[in-house]
Order: sequence, then structure tokens, then C-alpha cells
Amino acid sequence: MQPPIPDVRPLCDFPSGAAVTITAIDGGARARCRLCAMGLTPGSRVVVNNNGCGACLVRVRDTTVTLGRGLAGKVMACPADGPAPAFLPDPACQCGERH
Repeated sequence: MQPPIPDVRPLCDFPSGAAVTITAIDGGARARCRLCAMGLTPGSRVVVNNNGCGACLVRVRDTTVTLGRGLAGKVMACPADGPAPAFLPDPACQCGERH
């Protein structure tokens, strides 16, 4: 039996700018399949680009993915070890701000 990983919580509970490692996906087969197809697999390191009151934008494998609150709540993660990767802005946004 593995020891519990400290500070494991849903992806939507992390603040914007947090670097996290996905530990598990707590959902049915369809949710797991959909998230894995987006590159959100256990062990993947992601950066929460924006976690406001709506959707949750995360950067995974050089791609920005937008997740609804329900789907983001199924992704369990813990803070990543080491320094966070550099913030990469959304190329569709022209304002240049971090949001």
C-alpha cells in the first residue's frame, strides 16, 4: 500500500499560476477517456493558467486546455515539485495580460 500523497485536491481548487501534478482522475470511464485524450493523465505536470469563477484553463504538454468546473473537479492533483514552468499566454488573446 502506498503512503497518501499530501495536499491532493481537485484541479479547480488550485489558484491561477499554480504548477501541479495530476495524481488521479475521479470519474467514470467517459470522463477519464476524455481527459486522457486531452493529455491530462496521472503523472502529468500542468500549470493552472486561469481559475476564475467560470472555466478552468490549464497548460498541459504545450497546449492550453479549457475545462468546465465539473470536469476540472474530477482531476485530482497535488503541488508539483520544483519551480513552475514559465507562464505561456494564450495565443488567441491579444491583450498581453495574465488571465
